[in-house]
Amino acid sequence: MAKLMRILGIELHDWQAYAANQMCGVRANGKWAATRFGLSVPRQAGKTTLLIARALAGALIFGDKLTIFTAHLSATFMKAFEELIELIESNRDLERLVKPNGIVRQRGREAIRFRNGNVIRFMVRSPQNIRGLSPSLIICDEAQHLNPDTWAALKPAQAAQKNPQVILVGTPPHPGAEGETFRHLRQSGLDEKARVAWLEWSANDGCDPDDRAEWCIAIPTLGTFCDIENVEDDRADFPDDKFMRERLGMWSAASTDPVIDPALWESLTDQLSQIDDAQGFAFGVDVDRERNTATISVCGAREDGLFHVDIAKQMPGTDWVTGELIRLTQQWSPVAIVVNAMSPAASILPKLSNAGLPVVKLGMSDACAATGLFYDTVIAQGIRHVGEPRLSTSINDVRKRITVDGAWMWGRKASEADITAAVSATWALYGFEAKRRRKPKKKAPSIEILS
Repeated sequence: MAKLMRILGIELHDWQAYAANQMCGVRANGKWAATRFGLSVPRQAGKTTLLIARALAGALIFGDKLTIFTAHLSATFMKAFEELIELIESNRDLERLVKPNGIVRQRGREAIRFRNGNVIRFMVRSPQNIRGLSPSLIICDEAQHLNPDTWAALKPAQAAQKNPQVILVGTPPHPGAEGETFRHLRQSGLDEKARVAWLEWSANDGCDPDDRAEWCIAIPTLGTFCDIENVEDDRADFPDDKFMRERLGMWSAASTDPVIDPALWESLTDQLSQIDDAQGFAFGVDVDRERNTATISVCGAREDGLFHVDIAKQMPGTDWVTGELIRLTQQWSPVAIVVNAMSPAASILPKLSNAGLPVVKLGMSDACAATGLFYDTVIAQGIRHVGEPRLSTSINDVRKRITVDGAWMWGRKASEADITAAVSATWALYGFEAKRRRKPKKKAPSIEILS
């Protein structure tokens, strides 16, 4: 493959040449060493060129009668299709190998037909598109979106082929993606199953996503094909887990199970739960990164000693927060109003202090301690709520942010949804536990000792 592309005027990058060599390994019987080949590599590494090289080599060297190049989106396969056409039209020797009118641009029938009878077809991936075809080579770009139904249609299509190969290429699946097939192939490769090959470029698990050395490990073309400024822009714009999946290729970031089990949280629902006013209560405040939403949550203790949390108010914007907290303080006299001084909500701290409200400011270590307290309390089933949907959704969506010293807190970048309810409830619990009014202990009855 590398030699073919060199003849055509394209020098593969080192990682592409290595992947091509592994992709095209054969056994003693002449069949592919890997009939199922998986590749996980971050965006903008040059995977499209690699896949075009494999498709071309199949049609011109390896004798693949029919190659199917599939992708989840039409824009993706069209990019590969147009890139191959550009390569053909810029190389007279290659163009001679294509049939007259062999470049088929008709929508839904995109293909390159060669004089030797071999064909490369490009299509959106679906069970319907593959039926009736018998490809010897199937290339699945965007394999993180390859769902089981489509996979079940793809593999049997090769049943009549003597030496078939299927290639899956993508990035770690994101939450909601039907990535079971890609995950399974990865695990098969890690388990060293027969006729399976798996190549992966990724940063080290547990790394600092801001570490440029890790970027170099994960992105094999960083600084050449991939401009580092593009990666820096994505780092600024993407949540942690998205950046770690798509830019750093980290499968650990594809494991996005909720920190708090939704079933456990639901089991803590008590529609009749309410706070015992005698012990007071605290408010927690949080604002999202875009400043689109602010949430005030409340926490106190019930008569049975369990904690109770709920949303006091959630509204768009932030201009309403100070006035609402003044009103709530005048009405209910909370023991604390808790704000993370390193969060977007910090902008309201001067106003709250000037208003004489009982503000508790959290630093990094406090935020980690508060998060740990909330998590431990939930795990110990020491908290109740009334099933407020916005709070439950936020609890389900919140993710960890690991700090430099290994502690963790709720991560704004690591969560792809609005988590202000969960965060503000966490702060409210921490403030209440620190400032709560303790019930006076009952005095033990005096005992007169008679002699």
